[in-house]
Amino acid sequence: LNTNIDPTSKHVVKLSTYQRLLSQLDIEVHTRRHIQFLQTGSTSSFRIEQLQDEIEVLEHKTEGLKEKITSRPDPPQFRALYDDISNFRTHLASTEKVKELLHVLLAFQGVEREAMWQDRTMEFIHSITRKYINYTDITLPIVNAVFQMKFGFRLLSSQIAGMNNAAHSFASPSLYAAKKECFER
Repeated sequence: LNTNIDPTSKHVVKLSTYQRLLSQLDIEVHTRRHIQFLQTGSTSSFRIEQLQDEIEVLEHKTEGLKEKITSRPDPPQFRALYDDISNFRTHLASTEKVKELLHVLLAFQGVEREAMWQDRTMEFIHSITRKYINYTDITLPIVNAVFQMKFGFRLLSSQIAGMNNAAHSFASPSLYAAKKECFER
């Protein structure tokens, strides 16, 4: 999310525009049929058929857009959701914070800190899933990403805890390489 405008609002605006255009086209077709009938006795012409085709295309697009529109509460909560996600990104999931936690873990000093981070991220997950129930199209991908981060840190933390119990012997060559690279910097 890089804007504070609800992504689904564009579909609402498009739908409104299409519906307005459909109304105008219906009026134009009705008017042209009436004029055509008065002039020729027929209610059909090439232009009327073109307009009918345009109406069919717009009706098809309108149906497609209706499927993309999600129900939102009134008043909208999107701004609050945006702020909560921005705060999470700044305070818990920024690149600097994640690198710092990784560095502390690899230095065998941060298992408690990782547990606290796990708790705070879980609070964030519970908070956004409860408060923004009508925004699952936005919250679910974020929650999934946070769970993946949590899983990665939990794996690393358990590996480090296991190494502490086994007199610092590296059971994972990739963890050893990461630790070595971290301290060579």
